[in-house]
Amino acid sequence: MSDEWDYSFSNLDPDNLDINAIQRELSNLDTQEVELLTELENCQGSREELEEAVFSLSSLSAELNPINQDVTRLEQDITRSHLMIDKVCQKVKLLDFAKSRVFACMKRVDDVIDLRSCSEVVNNSLASGDYERAAAHIHRYLVLDERMIKDTVSGFSDVSTVDASFQSIRQAEVELKSLMQEKFERALVDEDEKAVERYFKIFPFLFLHEEGLQKYSQFLRGRIAFVTEGRFTDAVSQSSINTPGIGLVIPIISLFADIQQVILDKKSSVDVLYGPGYILYVITELQRECDTQVRRVLSQHKVIRKIDQKLAVINDSKALTGGASNQRKLDTKELDLILTELTTIISHAENYFAFIHTHISASLSELETHQTLSVDFVNESRMLVSESKQ
Repeated sequence: MSDEWDYSFSNLDPDNLDINAIQRELSNLDTQEVELLTELENCQGSREELEEAVFSLSSLSAELNPINQDVTRLEQDITRSHLMIDKVCQKVKLLDFAKSRVFACMKRVDDVIDLRSCSEVVNNSLASGDYERAAAHIHRYLVLDERMIKDTVSGFSDVSTVDASFQSIRQAEVELKSLMQEKFERALVDEDEKAVERYFKIFPFLFLHEEGLQKYSQFLRGRIAFVTEGRFTDAVSQSSINTPGIGLVIPIISLFADIQQVILDKKSSVDVLYGPGYILYVITELQRECDTQVRRVLSQHKVIRKIDQKLAVINDSKALTGGASNQRKLDTKELDLILTELTTIISHAENYFAFIHTHISASLSELETHQTLSVDFVNESRMLVSESKQ
């Protein structure tokens, strides 16, 4: 505190000392003293509070020691529980693996047991005409690993029995394939739709996917061609050059609608029986038939409407500029009818190709995912649709 007093007296000028200045300085020093004493008292009070806080913390620390011990024990318990859970999980995984192996073994034993009677069941099914059951049994054993079955049997039975059973099933497969091909052809000739649908469902069980789709598509093409030809015959008989309307192009419009409906009706069954994307085969074959029928109808339409003759008149410059009095003239009503028919065909064709493009794109996406039909056939389908638009 002496430094502060020295500092205060240093403010006095020794050469100009007077009582008033000394009293003012003394008053300032008294004020400073009071402030310092007040601050000292405050510090003394704070010290007591701090001492009480320190004492409280010391007491609290003593109370926290048991809690710290409890936390340590809890951490140890959690660690032990975690280790136990890991061990239990490992044992559960082992049990699941053992369970799956047991089920696989039981399945294989069932396959071996059924294999002995499968040949008899297949032969009886063929004899009774239950081709679906025969195909299902053949398919079941064709997808099995023959070597694995033999390894399973080798420990407790004669492998030659298994060889004989598989040989019998393969012979039944050959017989059923030949029988299905023969009966499918007969159903196509007889136009027996019920039989066609029945045999169509059997082909994938014999791994004859493309053959079944080819024959089924052949049947659908025949139905489309028959209906379209009948419609065009009726349209020709009821239409003339002077008849209003677009009767001659109705067969083409109906053809587009029929093909779209067939695709919508058959897609779900083809996906289930043959696999996702296989409807592309049907679409491709129907598009071929569409091209054939449209060319045929347009060719006859061209003759009936005498389009070549009218084009010749249009190309004849005299018909445009006038000339001899015997020059042929074009009937604007005839031209308007022809243009209306062609415009109607183009309009419906655009909608039809939008539909076909959508379903082909979806089928190609499914084929790329499941890797089913051959790449050559997929490329051929793309090319066919591209050419059909031209």
